[in-house]
Amino acid sequence: MIGIDLGTTNSLVSVFQNGTPRILPNEMGETMTPSAIAIASDGQILVGRAAKDRLVVDPGAGKTQFKRDMGSDAKYRFGGREWSPAECSALILRELKRVAELHVDGEVTSAVITVPAYFRDEQRNATLDAARIAGLSVDRVVNEPTAAALAFGYQSPEAETTVLVFDLGGGTFDATLLEIFDGVIEVKASGGISHLGGEDYTDAFCRWICEKHKWTPPKSEANRWRQHVEMTKRRLSSKSVATVSLGSKEVEVSYDEFRAATQSLSERILPVVRRCLSDARTDFGSLDDILLVGGATRSRNVYDDLATASGRVPNRKLDPDHAIALGA
Repeated sequence: MIGIDLGTTNSLVSVFQNGTPRILPNEMGETMTPSAIAIASDGQILVGRAAKDRLVVDPGAGKTQFKRDMGSDAKYRFGGREWSPAECSALILRELKRVAELHVDGEVTSAVITVPAYFRDEQRNATLDAARIAGLSVDRVVNEPTAAALAFGYQSPEAETTVLVFDLGGGTFDATLLEIFDGVIEVKASGGISHLGGEDYTDAFCRWICEKHKWTPPKSEANRWRQHVEMTKRRLSSKSVATVSLGSKEVEVSYDEFRAATQSLSERILPVVRRCLSDARTDFGSLDDILLVGGATRSRNVYDDLATASGRVPNRKLDPDHAIALGA
């Protein structure tokens, strides 16, 4: 049995062996498989890194971020046919199944798959449909914050423990309050925004740079340039200044400018957290821990805002990209 974090931007697969969970890398040594599919010029279906690279040069050749549409009637047209979100997700699950089989030296037929706590029945059923198409029997669908709590070691605390899971991934955000006691993990309150994540921060930063410098990337280079801005955004989490290319020239951008460019997004996060705490009739002072999950929590402005509002140091002892898959 494998554990799967089916993410908006990236997906991961894990296995429990010798008493401990571990993430399984693909042949390239990468633990994260981009949640992307595309059709090559010869008609071959590409999944993961190959698909993401293909979409840089031909954005219409495939699709990403289909997790946002799970359980809906959305359809995507590429490769000469229509695709549903579940069919796209099935290709990612099939790829993760293949990667796992390279490591366990045998066929994998069952899995635990994680979903956001706020997923409705339609969205959970679509996830089960995707697994069935991929040839996987789902032993259990686990809420992502519950999986994160398990990964951080909150299996069986002796005293009742209250934990806030702050999950900001590539495309979605949710805050979930968990109460844990004697092996039982109960979701007391949860809230989220299905279209807010690291990808939105990158898009906002791209727009700000273009507006400030009155520059628009050539259409053929737009996706490649966006990737460059994404890397600049990451560098600004540890540096005060970084450079970004504008065609033939490079300009400096600062962390303060990035923070200003994305302020409207950041302002949407804390109200969700406070509403979650309010729904559970608690506050920051009553929390035993705040767990950071999702790659976008590496962003300095997100971390600083949460630390300031809560008056405590959020827990980042685990790789935020790996926590959910390890919990699964």
